[in-house]
Amino acid sequence: MDVVIPVAVALLAALGLLYPLVRPPLLALDDGGGPWSKLAALEERKLLIYGAIRETSFDFRTDKVGEEDYRHEIELLKNQAIEVVAEIEALRNQVPHATKSLEKSISTARQRLLQAERDASEAATDHATPAGLTAAGTTSVAAASFCTSCGHATAPEDRFCAACGAGLKAT
Repeated sequence: MDVVIPVAVALLAALGLLYPLVRPPLLALDDGGGPWSKLAALEERKLLIYGAIRETSFDFRTDKVGEEDYRHEIELLKNQAIEVVAEIEALRNQVPHATKSLEKSISTARQRLLQAERDASEAATDHATPAGLTAAGTTSVAAASFCTSCGHATAPEDRFCAACGAGLKAT
Protein backbone atom coordinates (compact mmCIF):
# COMPACT_ATOMS: atom_id res chain seq x y z
CA MET A 1 0.00 0.00 0.00
CA ASP A 2 2.88 2.38 0.75
CA VAL A 3 4.21 1.88 -2.78
CA VAL A 4 0.90 2.36 -4.65
CA ILE A 5 0.40 6.06 -3.89
CA PRO A 6 3.91 7.21 -4.93
CA VAL A 7 3.71 5.11 -8.11
CA ALA A 8 0.27 6.59 -8.97
CA VAL A 9 1.56 10.12 -8.39
CA ALA A 10 4.62 9.42 -10.55
CA LEU A 11 2.41 8.06 -13.36
CA LEU A 12 0.12 11.11 -13.22
CA ALA A 13 3.12 13.44 -13.32
CA ALA A 14 4.57 11.55 -16.30
CA LEU A 15 1.25 11.74 -18.14
CA GLY A 16 1.02 15.45 -17.42
CA LEU A 17 4.49 15.99 -18.84
CA LEU A 18 3.89 13.85 -21.93
CA TYR A 19 0.43 15.21 -22.83
CA PRO A 20 1.70 18.33 -24.66
CA LEU A 21 3.87 16.09 -26.81
CA VAL A 22 1.08 13.76 -27.88
CA ARG A 23 -1.94 16.09 -28.02
CA PRO A 24 -3.29 17.00 -31.45
CA PRO A 25 -2.03 20.32 -32.80
CA LEU A 26 -4.41 23.26 -32.41
CA LEU A 27 -4.60 23.78 -36.14
CA ALA A 28 -5.92 20.24 -36.66
CA LEU A 29 -9.11 21.32 -34.88
CA ASP A 30 -9.80 23.99 -37.51
CA ASP A 31 -11.91 23.19 -40.54
CA GLY A 32 -9.09 24.29 -42.86
CA GLY A 33 -11.09 26.79 -44.87
CA GLY A 34 -11.30 30.53 -45.02
CA PRO A 35 -8.95 33.35 -44.14
CA TRP A 36 -9.30 32.85 -40.38
CA SER A 37 -7.74 29.39 -40.48
CA LYS A 38 -4.83 30.72 -42.53
CA LEU A 39 -4.49 33.65 -40.12
CA ALA A 40 -4.43 31.24 -37.18
CA ALA A 41 -1.75 29.15 -38.89
CA LEU A 42 0.35 32.25 -39.54
CA GLU A 43 -0.05 33.42 -35.94
CA GLU A 44 1.09 30.01 -34.69
CA ARG A 45 4.04 30.05 -37.10
CA LYS A 46 4.98 33.55 -35.89
CA LEU A 47 4.98 32.34 -32.28
CA LEU A 48 7.17 29.38 -33.23
CA ILE A 49 9.67 31.69 -34.95
CA TYR A 50 9.73 34.02 -31.95
CA GLY A 51 10.37 31.02 -29.72
CA ALA A 52 13.22 29.90 -31.97
CA ILE A 53 14.76 33.38 -31.75
CA ARG A 54 14.61 33.26 -27.95
CA GLU A 55 16.06 29.75 -27.94
CA THR A 56 18.91 30.72 -30.25
CA SER A 57 19.69 33.80 -28.16
CA PHE A 58 19.77 31.67 -25.03
CA ASP A 59 22.07 29.16 -26.71
CA PHE A 60 24.43 31.97 -27.70
CA ARG A 61 24.48 33.44 -24.19
CA THR A 62 25.29 30.03 -22.73
CA ASP A 63 28.09 29.48 -25.29
CA LYS A 64 26.35 26.57 -27.01
CA VAL A 65 26.49 28.38 -30.36
CA GLY A 66 29.34 30.38 -31.85
CA GLU A 67 28.91 34.03 -32.75
CA GLU A 68 29.01 33.48 -36.52
CA ASP A 69 26.40 30.70 -36.37
CA TYR A 70 24.29 32.79 -34.00
CA ARG A 71 24.27 35.83 -36.27
CA HIS A 72 23.46 33.69 -39.34
CA GLU A 73 20.62 31.84 -37.59
CA ILE A 74 19.14 35.01 -36.09
CA GLU A 75 19.19 36.73 -39.47
CA LEU A 76 17.32 33.80 -41.05
CA LEU A 77 14.75 33.74 -38.25
CA LYS A 78 14.22 37.50 -38.41
CA ASN A 79 13.63 37.31 -42.17
CA GLN A 80 11.11 34.53 -41.66
CA ALA A 81 9.37 36.54 -38.96
CA ILE A 82 9.18 39.58 -41.22
CA GLU A 83 7.63 37.49 -44.00
CA VAL A 84 5.06 35.96 -41.65
CA VAL A 85 4.10 39.31 -40.13
CA ALA A 86 3.73 40.80 -43.62
CA GLU A 87 1.41 37.93 -44.59
CA ILE A 88 -0.61 38.43 -41.41
CA GLU A 89 -1.01 42.14 -42.13
CA ALA A 90 -2.02 41.41 -45.73
CA LEU A 91 -4.71 38.99 -44.52
CA ARG A 92 -5.98 41.44 -41.92
CA ASN A 93 -6.25 44.15 -44.56
CA GLN A 94 -8.43 41.85 -46.68
CA VAL A 95 -11.11 41.75 -43.99
CA PRO A 96 -13.94 43.98 -45.17
CA HIS A 97 -14.36 47.19 -43.24
CA ALA A 98 -17.66 48.74 -42.27
CA THR A 99 -19.25 50.73 -45.03
CA LYS A 100 -19.51 54.49 -44.85
CA SER A 101 -23.30 54.29 -44.50
CA LEU A 102 -23.01 52.03 -41.45
CA GLU A 103 -20.49 54.37 -39.85
CA LYS A 104 -22.75 57.34 -40.61
CA SER A 105 -25.81 55.65 -39.09
CA ILE A 106 -23.85 54.82 -35.94
CA SER A 107 -22.65 58.42 -35.69
CA THR A 108 -26.22 59.71 -36.16
CA ALA A 109 -27.54 57.38 -33.46
CA ARG A 110 -24.85 58.52 -31.04
CA GLN A 111 -25.68 62.17 -31.72
CA ARG A 112 -29.38 61.51 -31.08
CA LEU A 113 -28.58 59.82 -27.76
CA LEU A 114 -26.33 62.67 -26.67
CA GLN A 115 -28.98 65.22 -27.63
CA ALA A 116 -31.65 63.31 -25.69
CA GLU A 117 -29.39 63.27 -22.61
CA ARG A 118 -28.76 67.01 -22.94
CA ASP A 119 -32.47 67.72 -23.32
CA ALA A 120 -33.27 65.63 -20.23
CA SER A 121 -30.67 67.40 -18.10
CA GLU A 122 -31.84 70.83 -19.32
CA ALA A 123 -35.46 69.94 -18.55
CA ALA A 124 -34.50 68.89 -15.02
CA THR A 125 -32.68 72.17 -14.35
CA ASP A 126 -35.42 74.30 -15.96
CA HIS A 127 -38.15 72.88 -13.70
CA ALA A 128 -36.24 73.43 -10.46
CA THR A 129 -36.81 76.69 -8.65
CA PRO A 130 -33.83 78.42 -7.04
CA ALA A 131 -35.04 77.86 -3.49
CA GLY A 132 -36.49 74.45 -4.23
CA LEU A 133 -39.99 75.62 -3.35
CA THR A 134 -43.13 75.88 -5.43
CA ALA A 135 -45.50 78.80 -5.31
CA ALA A 136 -47.47 77.09 -2.53
CA GLY A 137 -44.31 76.74 -0.41
CA THR A 138 -43.90 72.98 -0.71
CA THR A 139 -40.84 71.21 -2.04
CA SER A 140 -41.06 70.43 -5.76
CA VAL A 141 -40.29 67.02 -7.28
CA ALA A 142 -37.58 68.49 -9.53
CA ALA A 143 -35.82 70.10 -6.56
CA ALA A 144 -35.78 66.77 -4.77
CA SER A 145 -33.81 65.27 -7.66
CA PHE A 146 -30.59 67.02 -6.54
CA CYS A 147 -28.47 66.48 -3.45
CA THR A 148 -28.67 69.42 -1.06
CA SER A 149 -25.06 68.87 0.04
CA CYS A 150 -23.20 68.63 -3.26
CA GLY A 151 -25.80 69.37 -5.97
CA HIS A 152 -25.38 65.97 -7.71
CA ALA A 153 -28.45 64.72 -9.60
CA THR A 154 -30.31 61.94 -7.81
CA ALA A 155 -33.26 59.71 -8.61
CA PRO A 156 -36.49 60.25 -6.68
CA GLU A 157 -36.23 56.81 -5.05
CA ASP A 158 -32.63 57.34 -3.82
CA ARG A 159 -32.15 57.57 -0.06
CA PHE A 160 -28.48 58.58 -0.23
CA CYS A 161 -26.47 60.68 -2.68
CA ALA A 162 -24.26 58.56 -4.95
CA ALA A 163 -21.62 61.32 -5.14
CA CYS A 164 -21.14 62.39 -1.51
CA GLY A 165 -23.14 59.81 0.51
CA ALA A 166 -25.31 62.41 2.24
CA GLY A 167 -28.76 61.29 3.33
CA LEU A 168 -31.55 62.59 1.13
CA LYS A 169 -34.77 63.83 2.72
CA ALA A 170 -37.91 61.99 1.69
CA THR A 171 -40.47 64.14 -0.09
